Amino acid sequence: ERLTVEHLLASSAIPFIFPAQALEVEGRLEWFGDGSMRQSAPISPAVHLGAQKVLIIGAGVSGINAAVRLKQLCPNKTFTILENKECLGGTWDTFRYPGVRSDIDMWTYSFPFKPWTKGKRFGSGRMILKYLQETTKEFDIESSIQYQHQVVKANWNSSTNTWLLDVITPNGPKKFETHFLWLCAGYFDHNEGYTP
Repeated sequence: ERLTVEHLLASSAIPFIFPAQALEVEGRLEWFGDGSMRQSAPISPAVHLGAQKVLIIGAGVSGINAAVRLKQLCPNKTFTILENKECLGGTWDTFRYPGVRSDIDMWTYSFPFKPWTKGKRFGSGRMILKYLQETTKEFDIESSIQYQHQVVKANWNSSTNTWLLDVITPNGPKKFETHFLWLCAGYFDHNEGYTP
């Protein structure tokens, strides 16, 4: 099957995932990305049509969702999750102040492959973190997460059609190469608070 612009538009909304996919548009070769990461988002056509190695950045809600979707829909693909922190959960691990909870109902926020069954409409931060931990165990994702791996640079290599990443690890700098880079890191700085 040939990947077209229509495939990409049907599968995406906001371009922040960058697979290696060239398309001919009006007689010219153009490179296109995939799209937004939503709990119900389909897997990118670029993953279905060629990318074998996938790197997921972030082990919070979006990263865990991406990993489970890959296992379910593309079982022949290999993937690794690089997580900057010492544990999974992202926002729900960082923010532990009294009363922290979701701001949307959990039946919408939870994964379709693991519906929210806790009864509370708005889950507390602790409940959501436990839900994410349960999900990684139930879908065997934990072994794919490399903790304390901070991505400091990502470069596209046109000659190999791969992403080259510089990563700081507890054992020193390391390089990673991947066909598909799935950015699921969120927007909070987990190392320090905002300074205006």
